Amino acid sequence: MADEPHGRHSIGDGDAADDEIEDFILVDEISDDNNGGFLNTSSDEKNTLLTETLPIPATKFFKLFFSDASEPFTMLYHKDRGDTDVTIKPWTTHAQFGTIRTIQYRAPVKSPIGPPITRCEETQRYQLTRTRFSMEVIGVYYDIPFGDTFRVEGRWEVNTSADGKSCTLVAGVCVNWLKKTWFKGKIESGTLKESKESYEMWFNLAKKHISQNRNLLSPSISINPPEETAAEPIAPLKKPKKKFDTRIIIASSFFLLLGIWHCWDFGRVFPSSFLP
Repeated sequence: MADEPHGRHSIGDGDAADDEIEDFILVDEISDDNNGGFLNTSSDEKNTLLTETLPIPATKFFKLFFSDASEPFTMLYHKDRGDTDVTIKPWTTHAQFGTIRTIQYRAPVKSPIGPPITRCEETQRYQLTRTRFSMEVIGVYYDIPFGDTFRVEGRWEVNTSADGKSCTLVAGVCVNWLKKTWFKGKIESGTLKESKESYEMWFNLAKKHISQNRNLLSPSISINPPEETAAEPIAPLKKPKKKFDTRIIIASSFFLLLGIWHCWDFGRVFPSSFLP
């Protein structure tokens, strides 16, 4: 069965925008088991790296950060990470796994060994109800040392609060081992450290993005924008005083006299060939 593209919608405001989310709601209830065998690790193996609250419900969380229309935000996140050659494919319907998409990019490598950049590919699957958003991610890193021995599997769970005005985000990762390696402990600790840094960067960008789209917030909920420090007044530029270097004056005079002598001597040898 061929993959079918999911609809592309703009992020908007009001009842019309709320109605658009109906096109993305796939199930009435999200199953907590690994439906379809997309991930090879269980939710119990996940290392929780991020637990936060945002002042929007789960459906608006999806529209703002993971729908096809949220591509500019995702591109900004990858740019801030230092990634290049980012390609974000639209969500499509897969016969076995449901709704999936692929993101490809090149990422800088912090390891002292191996290449400075690696090719990366993330395959994502999401499920959405009116009160819950769930996403699973499989990350493959082709060029890093021992990159063929493991995959990084991530889980995102977003639940709308009882009053419908905010949501709780819980995200984490787990390393799925394909082969044995002596560097298992080192790879796991490095993966968790870098994933936590990336998740925290994503969350800080998300808070800023919401503060810039206040029309998405409930009237009773606010979010503080990033603090800005007052700019110090700029003093007017003063025209620098000219300083004469005696060494430059002496050298210029020497070359001037040398040129005059050379022309005189040159004219004496070739009086009519080159000089007027």
